[in-house]
Amino acid sequence: MAMVTANYISAGQTRLMLAVAELLLTPRLNATAALNAVTVFWPAGLVNFNLQASTNLADWSSWIHAVVNTNGQSVATDANASFSFFRLSASAPRFPPAPLTYGTESLAITTNGATATIVTNAGASGGKYVSFNSAAAGNSVTFVLTNVPAGVYDLELSFRAVANCGTLTLAAAS
Repeated sequence: MAMVTANYISAGQTRLMLAVAELLLTPRLNATAALNAVTVFWPAGLVNFNLQASTNLADWSSWIHAVVNTNGQSVATDANASFSFFRLSASAPRFPPAPLTYGTESLAITTNGATATIVTNAGASGGKYVSFNSAAAGNSVTFVLTNVPAGVYDLELSFRAVANCGTLTLAAAS
């Protein structure tokens, strides 16, 4: 499981509005060839994707041979190079899956030297946003997402702040 942390450290008196962090899943299938063998690999932990193989792009079948997890990758080897084409197929009815969206107003909030309040506003995503009320340099607010499924993501963070009043840090760790 991965953890995503958004942290804003104030450089003085400021108000900060954080609305949404969005995660988009975009799996990528990679391949290497050596002599008569083909090895395909993709990020481990993708639960709704199945490896399929074909010799002609028209007739696809599920991969029935071993798939091993190595260094965070799912790895399948066609030792006889009997297939020419490979793809990841989504077993879910939609591809790509709907984005994982987290509103900051529903996350655990930790502040250092300032207050953070949840404000109702029809213009904010989900109808609410977090207002960070900093009064001095070094004040900070931290939002932490936990139990995010392993995968490859595009991170998007929307916020509004007074110009030249602080630093925004976005970090992802497993």
